[in-house]
Amino acid sequence: MYKTTIVVSSLTEYIDAVKKLNKESSTVHGAVYRGQGNASWGLTTSLARSPKTRSGDLISRATKAFRKFNAERHAYHQLSSHNDWDALALAQHYGMPTRLLDWSLSPLVALFFALDGLRYKRIPLIENASLIAGYNENDTIPVDTDDRLGIVENDAAVYVVTPRGQGGEHIWVETKALPEDVFSSVPEAREDGFCFYTPNYMNERLRSQSGLFSIGYEVEDSFPASEAHQIIIRKQSVATVFSELLLMNVGSKLVYGDLEGLCKDLTFTNFGGFATRNSN
Repeated sequence: MYKTTIVVSSLTEYIDAVKKLNKESSTVHGAVYRGQGNASWGLTTSLARSPKTRSGDLISRATKAFRKFNAERHAYHQLSSHNDWDALALAQHYGMPTRLLDWSLSPLVALFFALDGLRYKRIPLIENASLIAGYNENDTIPVDTDDRLGIVENDAAVYVVTPRGQGGEHIWVETKALPEDVFSSVPEAREDGFCFYTPNYMNERLRSQSGLFSIGYEVEDSFPASEAHQIIIRKQSVATVFSELLLMNVGSKLVYGDLEGLCKDLTFTNFGGFATRNSN
């Protein structure tokens, strides 16, 4: 399905995997990365993941939502660009389902996003002591009280798209080169099934995250898995890798670049750490 799948248990192993993939493509730059909190999820856009409803087909609902967003966004955000693709990127940034898929030029930022959203289910130790056997001596059990364990229920993953062999680049498109209608087919994405796009609005968070987007040929197209490498962070190692990432100062403050990020880091480091991530 994916070009390759690599399983890692530490930050060092993750960095080694990134270096290996870049070396194979004879590049030290040009790769893009996407972190996801569940390795079983596909590379599917938020629009394609939207549930079916009785209020019309997906494209008509998405078109209606975008038109309303584009009409009302001016009261909340001053966007210097007048291009609808930049407005679509802004909508994606604030959580509205779109055809865009988020990526980063930074492998550490992608790893942060893969691990940051995971929840740790607290379960009674006396009833689940056998689960400890799945951990090795280098693994950290994230919530460790007298009578409960903190268990991550699934592996996380980072997806890597490297340049083609011999320095060949995937297609990168400027805003002005895209079709006027954000719901139309994108000719530049026809050959590979996708193209990359960096919006012009470039807000502070997008800059902090070295962010960009991929666009499929058709509105509902997923990113082709055969074009990506998958690095799996095993669930037993999630807390260890996340702690190592924070040790390197790659946390919310760096990734978000604002007061919300600072407060997230301070909450984690001073008010319970992984215990603040409980799902129940």
